[in-house]
Amino acid sequence: MGSARKGLYRLLIWGAAVLVCAFLVLLTPLGPWLGRGARALWRGVLRLPGIAWALEQWGATPTSEANLSQTDTEAIQSLLQQGQQARRRGAYEEALRLYRQALERAQDYAPTHVALAELYYAMGELERSIEELERAASLAPDNAFIFSQLGQLYLQAEDYEGAVQALQRASELDPAAAEVRFFLGLARYRRSFLDAKAAVQALEEAVKLRPQQAEIHYQLGLAYMRRDDEGDEERAIAAFERTLALDPDQVEAYYHLGHLYLSSAQVEKAIVAWQRYVAASDDQETVALVRSWLQELEQRTKSGGLER
Repeated sequence: MGSARKGLYRLLIWGAAVLVCAFLVLLTPLGPWLGRGARALWRGVLRLPGIAWALEQWGATPTSEANLSQTDTEAIQSLLQQGQQARRRGAYEEALRLYRQALERAQDYAPTHVALAELYYAMGELERSIEELERAASLAPDNAFIFSQLGQLYLQAEDYEGAVQALQRASELDPAAAEVRFFLGLARYRRSFLDAKAAVQALEEAVKLRPQQAEIHYQLGLAYMRRDDEGDEERAIAAFERTLALDPDQVEAYYHLGHLYLSSAQVEKAIVAWQRYVAASDDQETVALVRSWLQELEQRTKSGGLER
């Protein structure tokens, strides 16, 4: 009987939790805020330019190359270069044939697997691209470039645990790489609400390395909002203001600043931020919502319900 009661209580608690979440998402400004934050976050990930050419980015001789003769190495590199040229022309099948010829000469030559990952990525085959990079990482465990690219692909595949591990390894191998710390922050941010502290730390380090990169400041502002420690509201405001100073076209920052200004009783600034958002955003659904907030704010300020 006791276990039955416990089961009933659990069902009631879960049911209540679902109703609360539905209320927050559908009937309060928090729902659009979460949606905007998630969509904006992915802009940094979805701009992933593809996997750079392995032989240009390698930086160190792969251990697998030690087992190859000079003739084999030269032949493989020639095939990879021809394959790269074919890929750039959009001749994917030709590139795939050339890369497979390179694999026939040496299955364990890491640059071939990186080149294949680049090709599969260009073909829209994310899973196969990840498989090839995983193979390359196992062959070259001390190569930061491979782990960085692998982590970014894990992010696209929504494998946040894998992304954190790969990007953490890349960060250990190349501590000065701002891009790695940026994506590591994103991976931690997406992995769990509870990991917001680690996300903030990684993004703060990225800001130190790339202080003029607006996107990092923007993502740091989102991370502060998620962490929500004492003083994080002010830190988020500063991060979004810095974002706009570096990139005035970063429309999403205006959206979040409106909420933050309003929360900190800076009504005039909130109105200005949302007006700029409405004027610049192409998200008509959210623009309509923000317009309704602006109308309410204007009415309340005119009636004396709010001080500007």
